[in-house]
Amino acid sequence: TDPLIEFTKMQALAEEAKQRLFKASLVIDDKEVKKNEDFYLWVAQLKQQPVANYEIVHQYMEEKKNEINRILHSVPLVYNDFTNAVGYYDKSVKKFMNISSTYSSLKNLYMLYDEKLDEKFTSLKSSYDSSLWYFERYKSKTDTFPLKGYSQKLDIRPVIIYRYDGLVSQVNFLTDDVKIWNYGAWVDSVRKVVNNEIVGVRKLLEINEERQNQALEKLASSKNAENLEVVEIDKSILFNLLRYDYNNPIVPLLKFKESKQKLLLDQANDTYYDTAQISIDRKLVFYNKMLYNIKDCDSLIAQFDMRFDPVRMQKYKGFLEKHYDGIDGSKQYMFNEKNDLRKELAIYGSLLKEGVQSIKPIDSIGNYTKYKYLRIPLTVEPPDSVEMTKGALYTTHILKTADEGYYLSGIYVPDKKTKNIKAYLARINEGKVVKWFNQYDIEIDSAGTDSNNSIEAVALTNEGVAIVIRSEQIEKGGVASTFVHVLQDGGQKMIRRLDTDLFPRNVLFAEEQNNFLICLSGTEKVLNNTEKNELRIVNLNGLGEQVWVYSDYKLGGYIGMVNTQRGILITRNKAVSTGNEAILTMVNTSGTKSNEKTIDLGSDLINRVYKLNDTNISLLGTGYFTIINSRLEKIYP
Repeated sequence: TDPLIEFTKMQALAEEAKQRLFKASLVIDDKEVKKNEDFYLWVAQLKQQPVANYEIVHQYMEEKKNEINRILHSVPLVYNDFTNAVGYYDKSVKKFMNISSTYSSLKNLYMLYDEKLDEKFTSLKSSYDSSLWYFERYKSKTDTFPLKGYSQKLDIRPVIIYRYDGLVSQVNFLTDDVKIWNYGAWVDSVRKVVNNEIVGVRKLLEINEERQNQALEKLASSKNAENLEVVEIDKSILFNLLRYDYNNPIVPLLKFKESKQKLLLDQANDTYYDTAQISIDRKLVFYNKMLYNIKDCDSLIAQFDMRFDPVRMQKYKGFLEKHYDGIDGSKQYMFNEKNDLRKELAIYGSLLKEGVQSIKPIDSIGNYTKYKYLRIPLTVEPPDSVEMTKGALYTTHILKTADEGYYLSGIYVPDKKTKNIKAYLARINEGKVVKWFNQYDIEIDSAGTDSNNSIEAVALTNEGVAIVIRSEQIEKGGVASTFVHVLQDGGQKMIRRLDTDLFPRNVLFAEEQNNFLICLSGTEKVLNNTEKNELRIVNLNGLGEQVWVYSDYKLGGYIGMVNTQRGILITRNKAVSTGNEAILTMVNTSGTKSNEKTIDLGSDLINRVYKLNDTNISLLGTGYFTIINSRLEKIYP
């Protein structure tokens, strides 16, 4: 009988054998053995004796009695140790499986490790260690009381892959090679990570929170922020939080507090930038910086909201209860901050709008100045807005130079001697004295100067000024556009006829590439937003050589063109059935369209584009104001 499998049966048989031996001892004596000698001969043969006698039979009975008593004494002890070893290992398996089914990953287990989980780990390790202890005692007892057919050894395997290793469907301690998982070492390894890293992260998290809260309080209450600095997040906190909980909501919460410090620190400069002595350009740069500070804070709140999960937030329950009145409290905190940011965004958005609207092309620097017999107007007066006087000059553009001087451009209306309108370009100094005066009378063909000329686009360059002249034949109807680069002394550096009859809209000088970007669109000065118009951008290098040409044919009229690090941004209005839309087209530095976006304008129209920098490009209309960046992403509102 197998003592491990049929222990109860074996004990019953041993008790029965003991009783039978006792009863036999009462009737078997010398007389009985002699009388039935042939019956007891098998006992003599076992003892290798020729004949049976009472002494031999009595000796045999005593040996069996001792053997049975040994079984009755030793087997229960061996059996109990064996079953305890199996039972405790079975408990440890169930406890491990309970942990692995509760915590979906080892990282989650680390981050959620608390006193209750530590108690489970203690219980798991205790069960596992008890199993080993009982098994070793079982083995030591079988050394003195061997069990036939059993020679078990433990094959202890490490738990390496969480939720793969350590999972057991059936425990079998009856085989010679008993395979078990080392739950004890696994418990120790988890506790080592928790004690060496997670506990440290939690402590640093507390320290960081207190430091940031103190910094925010100082910034909010201080009237002078000159000596205050932003308390940055300890990089090791971010590293370990992301390492053990990658998309966790705590990181954006921490980063928000750091960004809010930057916002408050910069906000302390409000009074300085409110003074009249600060140029509008510098004010706009500051307002834009504040706008982006607010956007950064807002994006971190959005990130927090996206990652917020009450179940996941349990990992930080203690921290949140201490500093935010719990998990829901952290949500409310960010909600309140978002509302405050909206108010701040509206303030700086309005300041940007007012500032951009105040920046307008120069339309007047006085009444007029004289050059020889000519009176040059110092006020912009488009010739189509007044009845032109023969022999008079009309100024259409005024550009201010770095040395406080000005470039003036416009038209010279014919007098009695001439039939056609000439274009003029002049440079005056700070005192409004003319330094030089150029006239442009372009011949479209060899028949002579029979064209009316006007400067339609003008831009400052590093050497002087670039202009684009539109020439229209009086009788034949031919048109031409001519690009001219004029030096600061009035000398002509380069002139080039543009191979197109499209109307010049704008010219830009790209200083980094040292080239010129000329935009032409439509054939008439006024474009119709309900019609398709061809648009062309011509890129000329510093020598006047054509580098590339971009062309498209779209519904809508040209509004503006600005140069960015990503290329040239072209803005157009177009009429649609529901109102109006703006088409934003980005053409890269190779002359290829790289991005395009349509914006719904409702009943409004864009009438101006102003670029502060690549992060702030304002689109303005009568009742419309939007800020985008060079990626064509909407920044405000």
